[in-house]
Amino acid sequence: MPKVHGCINRLRVIRAHHLAAKVGVLNMSAPIALSDESMSLILRMSTPLAPWDRRPFLEAVAAALRDVREPGDGHVARVCRQLQPKFLRPPELGSGTGPRQLKRLGV
Repeated sequence: MPKVHGCINRLRVIRAHHLAAKVGVLNMSAPIALSDESMSLILRMSTPLAPWDRRPFLEAVAAALRDVREPGDGHVARVCRQLQPKFLRPPELGSGTGPRQLKRLGV
């Protein structure tokens, strides 16, 4: 049974490495071992960010977790919660896409 557990952990490391490559954060010295829940949390925390702020957020999370041997879900959540406000921008008011402007356009 330990062999199966080791395979699952290796799969998670490969998935974390694949995610890093997908967003262009491949300059890490070694992949970070994350659980499925941690991976999902990081992606959910990046969702409300503007598309151009997601990569810097993911890089900051990776940098914060780089020295942690096996970050748990709680540790990942704390890191994301601390870093997300630095990258979260409020919507611009007066951009012409509010309910009144859309109503005028017939949308």
